[in-house]
Amino acid sequence: MKILCIHIPHFPLNCEIQRYPEFAGHEAAIVFAEGSQKLILDHASGLKGLQQGMPLQQALSMYGGMEILQADMQHYWSVFNRILDALEFKSPLVEGLEPGNIYIGIDGMQFIYPSDEMLAKAVQETVPSAFESSIGIAEGKFAAYLAAVQSRAGHINILDGDVPSLFDSLSCDLLPVSLKIKERLHQFGLHTMGQLARVPASHLQSQFGPEGGRIKQLARDHDDTPLYPRMSEETFEESTTLAAITVSLDLIMMALESLLSQSFIRLGQKRLGISRITLWTRSWVSEHGERDI
Repeated sequence: MKILCIHIPHFPLNCEIQRYPEFAGHEAAIVFAEGSQKLILDHASGLKGLQQGMPLQQALSMYGGMEILQADMQHYWSVFNRILDALEFKSPLVEGLEPGNIYIGIDGMQFIYPSDEMLAKAVQETVPSAFESSIGIAEGKFAAYLAAVQSRAGHINILDGDVPSLFDSLSCDLLPVSLKIKERLHQFGLHTMGQLARVPASHLQSQFGPEGGRIKQLARDHDDTPLYPRMSEETFEESTTLAAITVSLDLIMMALESLLSQSFIRLGQKRLGISRITLWTRSWVSEHGERDI
């Protein structure tokens, strides 16, 4: 399946800069909590060596003077969903599972756009100019992503021919795997896609299990990951702010019940069902919490 990928680098940080322009040019990192640990979500492009999922303490050992921002996932998703909504006027097959990376199925779009270049241009005009985006087109999601990452901001990279050889020198850090796996690959001296492609699949599977086989396939440009287009849905948002700091579970539950009651009234008026409830919390020290039900 031919895929168009829109890559918007450092999307969360750019969302913060749109709200607070004074952060532009600062050495800053955005952190989120996973259990009791704080991890890096995004960082300024000048902070070389930092990666998403890296523990904050490890990042501070490299850049002790960087500014730290608490992640506001609700805001990032709100901005991202507006972009996805606009893109659905260009194609019905739009996937956006991670803010900053968008995949669009373009098979059959030639009946509307005579060339891939014209489609890519129409899509690029939809992304707000405040975000620097690049576009890649290839067979499969991973190849399209790599094409977009290699393309300069505002440009389009369309791949055909011997695609794997074009990725030989690209870093293994671009693989869609955990930070722990990336670090182990580097420890084994496997730093590029080309090096990975030359390692027998059995060796990778012995070290990483089923994930090792997937890594091998991706390095050889064999990607059968399906596209997961957004389902048509309507979102209702209700929010409240407690009058004072509280640690009382009873007061918190009363606030939640009030929000749910308001939401159910709106749902009933439109005769809609529920697919998901997302609870967002933001503490007085700007820490973010999230729970999907």
